[in-house]
Amino acid sequence: MSNSEQEFQRIMSNPPNEIISDSLKGRLKDNTQKSSHLSITIGDDAHDCTLEGFSFTESLLKVSSITLSLREDLIGRILDRGEFSLSSTMSKQLNISFEQIYKIQCFRYDKDIYILELSLEKESND
Repeated sequence: MSNSEQEFQRIMSNPPNEIISDSLKGRLKDNTQKSSHLSITIGDDAHDCTLEGFSFTESLLKVSSITLSLREDLIGRILDRGEFSLSSTMSKQLNISFEQIYKIQCFRYDKDIYILELSLEKESND
């Protein structure tokens, strides 16, 4: 059990008269309970993923990078297949095909969670 899962269980087992903020409950919520507006499709399989951040080009007209958190098994599938796409119910700008990706950076965030940063265009002055 990860540290965050242990902390979640500890906090949720407190007596009902203990006060905990809604934002803390949301941050400690089990990942399977979080709603996702973003999914990654690898082959024919779609998987929920968490949008951690994004940035816009200098003109503020389009997204230039997207940062996601993914489970370790999904990173392995991406490496094996070498292709994926993103779908979003939040914004059409987050619907990304593999061909739109210029650069991918990936690093381990937690025991079995990775952060994937997708650069969508070559860095330039727009």
